[in-house]
Amino acid sequence: MEDEKVTVDRPEKKKEKKAKDKKANGEEKTKDAGALKLKLEKLEAKMMALAVKKEAIQKLLLAAEGSAAGSGQEQAAPPA
Repeated sequence: MEDEKVTVDRPEKKKEKKAKDKKANGEEKTKDAGALKLKLEKLEAKMMALAVKKEAIQKLLLAAEGSAAGSGQEQAAPPA
């Protein structure tokens, strides 16, 4: 006798697969234009806030690099 694998479709598996298809990242997929526009506006607001934070951090970084470069030159010079 040969060993043959028999696959049986179980209704539990089909329900799980449908549930996975219905949700992405814990959120239900929607095709409602109003809901999608609202989600887009929320994402854009978050992105703008992050862009502002990024600019502030870049300014701090440039200031820190400038002061580090300035203090590095003073240390390299021999005392008079």
